[in-house]
Amino acid sequence: MTAHARLADAPKTFLASRPWPRTAPAERDAVSDATAFLAGSGEAARLILGRDWSVHPLGHPGTWPQALKTALSLVLNSPESMILAWGPDLHVFINDT
Repeated sequence: MTAHARLADAPKTFLASRPWPRTAPAERDAVSDATAFLAGSGEAARLILGRDWSVHPLGHPGTWPQALKTALSLVLNSPESMILAWGPDLHVFINDT
């Protein structure tokens, strides 16, 4: 096998062996694209999705900046206890562990 052929297979191998939770197709369909970053993230994500964000300074999760979505997805899917404090008012998010 050539080095080029091994590199072509590397991304598939990485994605197949990723340690974080995978989302079932039915669960992916139930979550809108704007909040897909919360899919498969457990009880904390369900609480975030279930909250009325209309009066919160951050607004609806679908409108959050990509940096917040990415950081929160990492926190919520971590097997370790993690806290995310976001913005000048330090809005706190915790994961399930």
